[in-house]
Amino acid sequence: MSPEGGVVLALLAALPVVMASGFTTYEALKGGVLLLGGGVLALMWLVRVLRGQPLELRGWLVLLPVLGLGVFALASALWAPASWVALESGARWLALAAVMAAILGGSPRPIRLGHAAVALSIGAGLASAVGLLQVFGVAIDTMAPSGPTDGLRGSFDDAKHAGLSLACALPLMAAGLWLVRHPAARALIGASMALTALCVGATGASLGWAFAAGGVLCGVAALGIGRGLGGLKALGRPLATLGVAAALVALGAIALDKPPKPRMAQVNGKLVEATDSSIDDGVIDERDRASLAVGAVDWGRTPAPKDWSAHEHALSTAWRTALASPVVGVGAGNWSNIQARNLDRASTWYNSHLLAFPIPHVAHSSFLQLAAELGFVGLLLFLMGLALIGAVALRALRVKEQGEPDVRWITGVFGLIATLDALVFSFALSASLELAFTALLFAVAAGLLCREALSKLDDKGAASPWVIDPARQGFGALERYGLAATPALVAATLALGLGVTWTMSDYYKARGDVWLRAGNLDEANAAYSAAIAVMPGNDLAVFNQSNLADVVRTQAEVEQLLMRGLELRPHDPRLYVALGQLQMREAARRGRDKWKKIEGELPPPEPGKPPAPKAPGGEKIDPSKLMEFVDREMMNRAVANFNLAKELHPRFILVYERLSNAYMVDKNIEKSQTELLLALEKIDGQDIRTASRLHSTLAQSYMADQDWPKARKHLDLALEIHPLTSRRDAILRDLAEVDARSKGKVIDKHDHGHGHGQGPPGLKRPPQLPPGQDPGGQRPDGQAPEGHGHEHDREQGEAPSDAPKAPSDAPKAPSDVPRPPQEAPAAP
Repeated sequence: MSPEGGVVLALLAALPVVMASGFTTYEALKGGVLLLGGGVLALMWLVRVLRGQPLELRGWLVLLPVLGLGVFALASALWAPASWVALESGARWLALAAVMAAILGGSPRPIRLGHAAVALSIGAGLASAVGLLQVFGVAIDTMAPSGPTDGLRGSFDDAKHAGLSLACALPLMAAGLWLVRHPAARALIGASMALTALCVGATGASLGWAFAAGGVLCGVAALGIGRGLGGLKALGRPLATLGVAAALVALGAIALDKPPKPRMAQVNGKLVEATDSSIDDGVIDERDRASLAVGAVDWGRTPAPKDWSAHEHALSTAWRTALASPVVGVGAGNWSNIQARNLDRASTWYNSHLLAFPIPHVAHSSFLQLAAELGFVGLLLFLMGLALIGAVALRALRVKEQGEPDVRWITGVFGLIATLDALVFSFALSASLELAFTALLFAVAAGLLCREALSKLDDKGAASPWVIDPARQGFGALERYGLAATPALVAATLALGLGVTWTMSDYYKARGDVWLRAGNLDEANAAYSAAIAVMPGNDLAVFNQSNLADVVRTQAEVEQLLMRGLELRPHDPRLYVALGQLQMREAARRGRDKWKKIEGELPPPEPGKPPAPKAPGGEKIDPSKLMEFVDREMMNRAVANFNLAKELHPRFILVYERLSNAYMVDKNIEKSQTELLLALEKIDGQDIRTASRLHSTLAQSYMADQDWPKARKHLDLALEIHPLTSRRDAILRDLAEVDARSKGKVIDKHDHGHGHGQGPPGLKRPPQLPPGQDPGGQRPDGQAPEGHGHEHDREQGEAPSDAPKAPSDAPKAPSDVPRPPQEAPAAP
């Protein structure tokens, strides 16, 4: 086997294992492996040309569209907002072209389907074993940092995406099982097929098996059209093997894909779903801070949509983006970066979503995403490549044979056609083309199918239009170098450069995630710094470090990080909330400093008496008026950022709470109540924890306004919605006080204007809390870290009868790109 073939097989065995690793986040580390492999192949091709070795390029017409996509993607860096992303996308296409060229090249010992099936079985078997162990609850990686490979033994980031890719690989393994002759190789492929089928069923990726089934039907149809009944007779064994795999998929789905049972607890004679207690207000220790930081980071995984409305939302957004730039698109790899300007914020899914960033990372159709990123020109190039592959395969199938048909050849071609068609279905109905393993599988299947077809045509003397052999066709040195050296040099430079850079950056980012989960914030911060140093455009590392920065950095450094994050992710409302929270706390700190300066000028108190607060003029000051010293300009900037976040995501509940806090600091109780009531209108009925907290906070606001009936009403609702709330004792104390106050009794207690005398949110807030968090355990995405509770007998989160209409100064629909937060200091 040629050295190039060895590199391809190594990639085919390694990428499924990398896909199953919990150490990899998003696709960067996985894509980096593909880029590095493509770069090595391109360099090997270049060395062969420079040494003057014979060079035969088979199937060059099939390679042209893939090379064209690579060059077009590189050119899109000129107009793409994130040029380095476009370069990375172009390098991926060139890496895939290098894989296909290594398979199609005129090596005397080329890659065969049997070789690919064995390599694929090694990788898929190991990946499926990881997935099955994860299903059984085995902790493969304890996330305890100890060395440079921390996290490498983890579990699938997204098991369903992995299931889709593995299902598409099953037809190729089924064909390879009957092409290899060695018993050990057959046993390996068979065992891997069994594990893969069980894993596909256990992960709930039933759509993946539908893709594979569709590919098998297309393969049968192609052979039936090209070879007739004689060709179909050769498919008995591979089809039987796939039938057994289908039964194992069903077994995995029935026996292993079971939803976890909720933990139940008995409260007042009723069974309710138990939830973990959230962190008590005001008590934040080192472990709690690490826990809150873990809940706030962005792991970079692409969450699967819950229902069709989410798919439809992503598809419609991609379609509008494609129509906005129909010729050249928005730039390769840039759809997820700028798609927010084409979001339909009136859609049902967007307005029913409580996440802070309800923007799909992928279009859920590779074809549509390709049209959005590279225009219909890029989509046409890809479809042209598929058409050329189909043309050469059908042409080879129509070649007549003398006597009995070649059963082994028909079996191999069937497996390759079925694999390729399964991938095409996957590309049409999901964004799997951006996944490194699926893209590699496409390049291998396409290259092998063309090679097998061209070999058959060559035997009949019909392959001349598809083969270039400079040694036999009179190519001079300049033509040969221009034919192979230039694209190889471009591919090698980009693939090796971006592969090393982006892979190392994502490696450090993933190490930061591991350290963060383990609770070592200093090590996590250092890892994120290293990731940003290698690749300044790593937005996930910037976002996660800004989440930690309040623990280990100064206020100015935190603000600088958040501003950098907003440059990379201008449509992420979580960053605006974190920045606004930082500014609100800074405004409160400046107020404290002012008060301390005044307090220091006062005479010492008389023995046995508390000091009497006095203003510079000498008059006494009510402690509740200390908030008047808060820096108003900084507070207005915080409110402006909160309103920007609300414009981006009107259902981001945390924004309303932060605005309510800011208005309480501003002594505008009516506006504070309005924000909380608007939040209750938008709350999801399943999120009983958040709804209970909102009612409790609103009750405290009414207590500050001395509206005792409404305060009691919302305190009762807080307990009714979530009987197991960790604030139960505080709510009961508030109820007792409300009853006493409503009866005219005087209670010696701190003023309730800002939550049990704790001062306004931000004044009493522990300084080490990560930005965008609060002590109640609320995540920046609007959900409690422990997840939702269950719906009780009444409809949870229903807007109360005293809910006002939206204020007249409610924010309007956002513009395409939110204005810079620091340039909008005006109060709403």
